[in-house]
This record gives sequence, structure tokens and C-alpha cells, in this order.
Amino acid sequence: MIDAATRKRLLEKLGFVPSMDEVPAHDQAPWPPAGGREYDVSTGRKSWGSIAREHNLDAEDLIYFNFETSDHRKINWYLHHYVGCWQSTDRRNFDFEGAFPGKIYVPPPNYDRKGRFLSVEAAKFIAAYAKDYPSLVWTERGIAVSSGDLRSLVAHLHSGKIRVVRDSEFLSRENARAAYMKPYIAQFYGFSSAGAGLLFVKDDFKFSDIFDAHTFIHEATHAVFWLKGYRNTSELENEVMARLAAELWHHRRSEATFDMWYARGEFRFKEQYDLAKLLKDSKGQPKVIDVFDRQIPFFEWTLGDHRNQTHAWRNPVEKLKEKIAKHYNSIDPRSPTTDPRIRYYLRHKDGF
Repeated sequence: MIDAATRKRLLEKLGFVPSMDEVPAHDQAPWPPAGGREYDVSTGRKSWGSIAREHNLDAEDLIYFNFETSDHRKINWYLHHYVGCWQSTDRRNFDFEGAFPGKIYVPPPNYDRKGRFLSVEAAKFIAAYAKDYPSLVWTERGIAVSSGDLRSLVAHLHSGKIRVVRDSEFLSRENARAAYMKPYIAQFYGFSSAGAGLLFVKDDFKFSDIFDAHTFIHEATHAVFWLKGYRNTSELENEVMARLAAELWHHRRSEATFDMWYARGEFRFKEQYDLAKLLKDSKGQPKVIDVFDRQIPFFEWTLGDHRNQTHAWRNPVEKLKEKIAKHYNSIDPRSPTTDPRIRYYLRHKDGF
């Protein structure tokens, strides 16, 4: 990107009013784009079309790789601020001649603009709404997630380390709107360049839909677990944290009630809704749920199963774990934290 002094000199040379819109700082494409090969455009009367043909690319793909937009007014802004363009043949749009520093970038051979567009959209969504993501700490298990962890996904999405893929067929089999696939599983299924995993969404998935957004936050939490190196946590613990993080995020973003989920036909555990509401109602104070605290709401005195007729106190976390384990046959409910003698806490740190 050119410095302020150089930009001032270029603006003084302009003999026309360019057709361009300012791109806000939070929305600017990363520069240089990850994985690109530098290419000099300042001489030789080059154009997007001639460079694209030289590299067997589509011109729109080449532009999108550099600036992550198809809006010609934003493209002109990037050409002036990133590439240093200041000349024009039609007195509206910049061309490359005489640009300083005059560099663009050619994408790698496997570049996929449609897939890239989706990853960029996901990165912008996370960047905009990560502030509403809760801080959760499960002290006994030594696991935690925070808004900073969620924001770390943005860089991975921009670099392509994590990709977002539309695949309704796969998700129909999983009966889900979105799903995170760990890299070793993605490789097993033949997905190339798995990086740090894949985030699948359905073809009609929309980040603007609060219910789809909730599901994406849930699956993004699974990706955060992988990035943080939580390899020794059980799938059950992973799922509890993902459900609570997304539920708390949803409580902050929307007043959608539990009944509204059913009206829409969305699947959701009542236990996660109740537990998230309990944490949210902490009125800004750190909220601790202790497995031995019998005063908190939703704590029940229950009978054991038919083989063991002993009574047991069931904490809300235990209730949610049992419901998840029963629903997902692939998740083993037996984990270190199912032992009632083990004292553990689930803490919502930053309050609402």
C-alpha cells in the first residue's frame, strides 16, 4: 500500500474525478493477498484482461483475488491506494500505466473465486459480530473460548487455512445447516488443502439469518477448539461448549425465544437455552455453575436408572451433557467430568 505522501503527489496529478468509493478500514481486503505471486503492471500497457489471458485466468477472478470485490467503484479505490494508479483513458476508471509501486498479485493455480467469496463473507461476518461472543471457561477441564479466539478465525479464513464450502448433499446426510470438519477427517474424505479444517454450509445458507448465523457460530466454536489444540477433550465437552457459546451469542444478538425455534422447525435442546439464560442473567457479574450448588435453577433431585436405584443431584451442565449424549449416538457420554465426585465449574466471564 502506498504511503500518504506518495498518495498526495498522485492525487495532485489527477486531471479527472475517478469513479470510486472509500472502503472502510474494517472492510479492506488484506494486502498483499495470501498465496499470490507479485506481478509488475506499471509498464507495457497492461490490462486486467491481458494479464488474465497470460495466466489462463478469468479477469473477474484475477480482480477478486487482489481486492475481494466486484464493485468497480471499490476496485478503483484499491487501484489508487494499493497499486498506486493515477492515470485513466476514460477519465473514470484507473489504468495501470505509470502506477507506483505498480504491483498486483496472480493467484495460485487452485484458486476458486466462488469458494473464496464465501470464506471472505464468513470472515466479515465474524469480524463484525465477534464482540457478541461470550467468554466461557471450564476450569476443571482447562478449556476456554473467547471473542479473541473467534476473531482468530478471520486470519485463517483470509489465508485459506480454513475454507467455507457449500455442500447441501453432505449436510443433508448430517441433517445440519452447517458443520465443521477436522482436517484429518477432511483428508480422509478426499478434500484437498484441508488446512485447519473445512466449514460446510448449505446452498441456501445466509449469514443475515439469525438462525443460520447461530449455527455457524456453533460450528466455528468447534474450529476454535481445533486451532487452540484441545485434542484431549471429549466430543461431548466440545459439543457442550459449542452449544453454550452459540446460545449465549444468540441471546445477545436476538430476543428469539425457545418457542420461536420450534415454530421455525429448528432443532435445539431446552437445556442449552435454560443454561445460557442462567449465565446471561448474571447481570454483568462472573457467573459460576458449580456441580454441587443445589440452589441454582434447573437443579433436580432425580432417581437413578433401573439398574441403580440410588438418588442423584443433577446439575444443569450434567443435564445438557446427558441430552447431547442421548441424541448423538456417536458421542460417548462417559468422560472424566461425568463422575459426580469431580468438582468442575463452567464460568461465563464477561457478563452481559
